[in-house]
Formats: sequence, structure tokens, C-alpha cells
Amino acid sequence: MPGLLQKPYAQKLGFKKDQIFTGFYSCDFDFFHQQYLANEWA
Repeated sequence: MPGLLQKPYAQKLGFKKDQIFTGFYSCDFDFFHQQYLANEWA
């Protein structure tokens, strides 16, 4: 899950503290990777 603000919500859903990991984000990886490659040598 993205951050610490979501942790209490996950606990309310029944997840134990050792089942909750923070710092994860999602995105359209292929799109951003193509942008990176296109601008890598710019």
C-alpha cells in the first residue's frame, strides 16, 4: 500500500501489522519506461 495513512485502514479490514507493507506504488510501467528510453539521451 502507498503510505502510512492507509495502514490503519488495512488494520480495520483485518490485516495484521506484519501483513502490511508500505511504500508500494503502481503505474503504467510500459508507458513510463518508454518515456524514460525516449529521454535517456536527451
